[in-house]
Amino acid sequence: MTFPAVLLLDTVERLIDTAPHTTTVAHVLCDVTEEPRADSGGTDLPRAPVYRVHGLVADVGHRTVSVLGRPVELTCMELELLAHFLAHPRRAFTPDRLMELVWQQSATGVQHTVDVHIARLRNKLGPRHGAVITSAGQAGYLLDPTKAARWTRCSAPVPDSPESD
Repeated sequence: MTFPAVLLLDTVERLIDTAPHTTTVAHVLCDVTEEPRADSGGTDLPRAPVYRVHGLVADVGHRTVSVLGRPVELTCMELELLAHFLAHPRRAFTPDRLMELVWQQSATGVQHTVDVHIARLRNKLGPRHGAVITSAGQAGYLLDPTKAARWTRCSAPVPDSPESD
C-alpha cells in the first residue's frame, strides 16, 4: 500500500515536532478542520485526513476535492500541493522548499514550476477559495483560511444609501 508523499511528510514532521498538540491548535485557530476517518474495522493503519475550509473540502485519502459541493478536477501534483498547504496553514514555504517537500526534487532554479502549479490551482478553486493560497512575498506562499471568510463577507453588494434632498 502506498501513501501520498504529503501524508508521509506530515507524519514525519509531526513526529519531529516537540509539541505535537500545537498542530491541532493551529488547525482550530486557522479555521482549517481535519476530520478523522471512520474506523476501518479495527486496523491501526494511518488514515489520510479530510480538510475543510469554508466550503473547500479536500479528502486526501480518496484524492478528491470539492468546492461548495462541486467536484474540482486537480492533477496529482495540484492535489499534493493543496494537501501540503492544508496540513500547514499560515506557514510560508519558498518555491524551493515546496519543490523539495511536494515534488521531492532538489530545487535548482524551478520556481516557475511552482508558480505555474499554484496559479493553476488557484484558478481551479475559483476566486473565493483560490484566494486562500496567498503570496507571502520573499517568504514564498502560504494558506490563509481567513481569506475565504473575508471574501464571503466582502462579496455581498453594499446596498445604496438613500439620498437625502
